[in-house]
Amino acid sequence: MISRWKVILLVFLEVAALLSALVFSNPTWYYEQPRVVGLVAAGAVGHASAGDATQAASSRGPPAQGGVTHAVPTSHVPAGDATQAASSRAPPAQGGVTYAVPASHAPAGDATRAASSRGPPAQGGAALAAPWLRTAPVPSAILIDRHLHKNGGSTFRHILLANERAGVCQYWGYWQTEEGWLKISRELDRALLGGAGPLPAKLPWLCIEAHSSATTSNFMSFVVPYVVRLRQALALRSVPTRVLLVTRVREPFAFYLSFYKWKVAGLQRAPNGAKVYGVGFLGWTPPNLQAWSMLNGNIDSIASSVRSSARAHAAQFGQRQMAVLERKLAHFDIVTPLEYFDEHLLMVADAIGLPHIGYQSVSPPQMGIPKTERLSDAQVCPNMTACRERVRQVAPWDFRLYEKARADFAAKLGSQDADFQRRLELFRDSRHAAAAREREQMPCCTRTGKCHNKRTGEWLLRPPSCVPGWSRLQELVIDDRGGTCCYGSLKPALNHTPAGR
Repeated sequence: MISRWKVILLVFLEVAALLSALVFSNPTWYYEQPRVVGLVAAGAVGHASAGDATQAASSRGPPAQGGVTHAVPTSHVPAGDATQAASSRAPPAQGGVTYAVPASHAPAGDATRAASSRGPPAQGGAALAAPWLRTAPVPSAILIDRHLHKNGGSTFRHILLANERAGVCQYWGYWQTEEGWLKISRELDRALLGGAGPLPAKLPWLCIEAHSSATTSNFMSFVVPYVVRLRQALALRSVPTRVLLVTRVREPFAFYLSFYKWKVAGLQRAPNGAKVYGVGFLGWTPPNLQAWSMLNGNIDSIASSVRSSARAHAAQFGQRQMAVLERKLAHFDIVTPLEYFDEHLLMVADAIGLPHIGYQSVSPPQMGIPKTERLSDAQVCPNMTACRERVRQVAPWDFRLYEKARADFAAKLGSQDADFQRRLELFRDSRHAAAAREREQMPCCTRTGKCHNKRTGEWLLRPPSCVPGWSRLQELVIDDRGGTCCYGSLKPALNHTPAGR
C-alpha cells in the first residue's frame, strides 16, 4: 500500500515535470524558485579562455569591498605587489564541507595512482590524490560549470576531461541541447527519485560544461530551476548525490579585450568585415556583453555583427534584468572572479572531492589571425584610456556583476580555515607537474572518439565499466555529445541494459 508521503512526492514530481515543459516552451520566462536552505550562494557568473586564467591570476589586486586579502606566494604576483595573509579565519562555510566517504566509494583508478602523489588520508580513510586535497570523492556528484567565453573555460574543460579519463566522472559538454537536458533530467528523476525502488548500483558522477552558446540559451530559465528542484528532491529522499553549480566572472575591460582579440579582430579583417563587425575595438563594443550573455546565453548574438537586433535588447539591459540575474546566481555554489582561478579549483575539490585539478593553461588561437601573429593589448588599443572609458560607458551592468562577485568571493575566501592557504600554496607550486603526472597515469579510458551513430542507431564503441553511472544515463549523455565518448581501456566493457538502471 502506497503511503501518503509517497503519493505527495509523486504529485510533486509530476507538477515539476509540467513546469519544466512549460519553461522549455518559453525559454524567456524567468520564474524564480525558493532558495535552498543550507547551500552557499556566492553571487555572479562568467567564463574565459585557457591562458587567460593564469594571466588574470598573476595580475590580481586585493579583493574589493570585502577587505580580505588572501596570501599569494611572491613567485605568483607581479613585482612590487604586496603579499598579505589573512590573520584569522572563520570556520569553513557550508560550501566547503568535508564529506566522509568510505574508501570503497572512491572512483575506479584511485588505487593505481602513484604513492608519491598521495596526500594525507581524508575523513573516512580514503587516500587522497595530492597533498593539497582534503576531501575524497563523494559517492555521487553532478558538477555543472557555466562556461561563459573568455573566463577560463577552456582550461576548466581540460580539467573535467582529465577526471573523465581517470574514471572519476562522465563528461557532458561542450554544450548541451534543450532536448538533451530534458531527456537527462527525466532520466535522473526516474532513477534517483522514482519511488520506493532501489537506487542504481552505479550512481552518477557527471562533469558538465554548460557553454554559453545558442544551444544552452535555456540555462538560466530551465537548468538553474531544475537544479534547485533536484537538490530539494535528493535531500527529501536522502540520495547521496551532491549537485554543485559553479562559474566565473571577469573584470569587464579585460573581458572585452580578450573576446575582441580572440574572435572579432580576425572577422574585421575579412571582406566587408568592417561593415559587419565595425572598425577596430572602439567600433565594435556591444553593450553589457558579460551580464547579458550570462543571463541569456548565445553570446554571439550580440558579440558579432554590429547590426544584430539582439544588441538593441542588450542596450535595454537594466535594473530589472540585473535583479533576475542576481537571483539566479544566488543558487550557484561558487562564483569566482577569474583572477582567483586556483582558489576556485580548490573550493570545487573541497566541495565534492574532484581529485584531478592540476592544469596547464590552454590558450585558444585568435580566429582569423595568422598563427605567426599574436595580437597584443597595445595593438588593439593604442589609446588604452579611451578603450577603458568606452567599456565603462557601454557595460555598466558588467561592472555591477563583477564588483558584486568580487565582494562576495572576498567574504567566501575569508571564511576558509587557515589550512586552506597552506594547501593553496602547495597547489600553486605543483599544479603544472601534477597535470603532466595525471596525464601519464589515467587508468580508466585513454581517448575520446565516435561511439554511437545516432542516424543508424549503431553502437561502435562503449565506455568502459569504470565510467560512473548506469548505462541508459551514459547513452543519453553520449548522444547529446554528438555520439562521442571516452573509451580505450583494458577493463571490461559496459554491459548494455537499454532500459535498466
